[in-house]
Amino acid sequence: FVAAVRFGRVPKREKARILAAMQQSSSSRAHEQAAAAELDDAPRLLARVVRAHLDTCEFTRDRVAAMRARARDCPTYSQPTL
Repeated sequence: FVAAVRFGRVPKREKARILAAMQQSSSSRAHEQAAAAELDDAPRLLARVVRAHLDTCEFTRDRVAAMRARARDCPTYSQPTL
């Protein structure tokens, strides 16, 4: 059995530093848990990656826009294959 021992008061700066470290630790734990939960939801993760790519990649955006325009102008339909 080990008892906690206190050696006088804690200076304000040291106390503030300790509190900041504790808050940062709990904040980083919350971020880790949120990231783990997001990684566990594969369809949602995939959708977010695709959305981020489409939002940030002009090359893809331009090519997809051209493909959509061609599809609207000349729609072709094929029979589904099994």
